[in-house]
Amino acid sequence: MSNDSQGDSRTIWQWGYDLIRGRVHQDRLEEALLQAEAAHNELKLRAEKSGSDPKLGVIATIAKQHLDHAKVQRRRSKFIAWGALGQFDNAMLAALDLDDRKARWCSFINEAEKKLKGTWRADAVNCLKEFQKNEEKSVSPSVSLLQELHRHIVTRAQNDQFKLRFAQRYGIPVVSGALFLVVVFALNMGLGGYWPKNLPPEVKWAKPLLIAVLSGILGGILSMALHGRTNLQSTIPELRMSFLVTLTRPLLGGAAAIPVMVLVQSEYVSVKGLEGNMAILVFCMLAGLSERWFIDLMDRLGADTK
Repeated sequence: MSNDSQGDSRTIWQWGYDLIRGRVHQDRLEEALLQAEAAHNELKLRAEKSGSDPKLGVIATIAKQHLDHAKVQRRRSKFIAWGALGQFDNAMLAALDLDDRKARWCSFINEAEKKLKGTWRADAVNCLKEFQKNEEKSVSPSVSLLQELHRHIVTRAQNDQFKLRFAQRYGIPVVSGALFLVVVFALNMGLGGYWPKNLPPEVKWAKPLLIAVLSGILGGILSMALHGRTNLQSTIPELRMSFLVTLTRPLLGGAAAIPVMVLVQSEYVSVKGLEGNMAILVFCMLAGLSERWFIDLMDRLGADTK
């Protein structure tokens, strides 16, 4: 069987393994490294042919340093490798001739207007466009303008990748780990067969309390999963703060479940068909899931006690 046939016959488990391992992202990085290597080799040939222009040799040396750094980081950190490739591309801009700079300027401007819209970087790009307008139309954009514009595009792309990487590394493991612990603990202690029997009357509240707190935490985890979306328009500090706030949802859910349990057992909160521990589980999970429902319930209780 040929290699192509083997590649087409891969199972869903192999595709899943490649997805988890980041094979798709690694292939994309390898392709970018090949393109960078080809561009650098072309620049070296130009530098050798143009012996009277030492600038090309200097640019080739600087670009080679960035390319080598990207190759070193290709297995350690894709994020750093992509950053090094961005610096490589930025250094290579200095080697463009006038016509190439005009063409690259048009591409960068259109890309920046699309990707940087609604951010402060869009204002910076408009400022760079004004600088270019002040020059004669026949004059190509300077290397400095081109490099600054490129830096804004690359930095925005790297920031977006960091936000996605942050969500992938911390969001999914935190939610899945917390959910696993709560479910296992609930099955073994709260809802399973290991709960001590013949408890004294003064601790009869312990099992409902445990079910209530675990249900509230479970509702908080579900709330965390539903609200923990990554907004690429947010700044990185805002993303970190949002993540920290989101992490408190299970704790708040467990705390909110305690008064809800008391209200359920006093039949202040009830739904036909739900009784006992099942009612505690449902209402306490709802308290952890919905802040609005819990606050409305507390407001209603406060109004009734006046």
